[in-house]
Amino acid sequence: MAKAVAAANLDSAERLYEAAGDAVGLGQVLYRRANLSTLTDELPAARRLYRKALERMGGAAPARDRVGAL
Repeated sequence: MAKAVAAANLDSAERLYEAAGDAVGLGQVLYRRANLSTLTDELPAARRLYRKALERMGGAAPARDRVGAL
């Protein structure tokens, strides 16, 4: 249940960042999705999402998010 709520909230955030054209925000959503996948033991999906998050955020994202995605 909690995972579904988190996923719905991330979907909403993704739509908002997409509408704003905010690549860093979209990368941060991917990073949070990766965290959720890690917590639910979906490690291959988490690894893929962390890579995508790094690509999307680039060097403009906060250092804590870039380091966390490594």
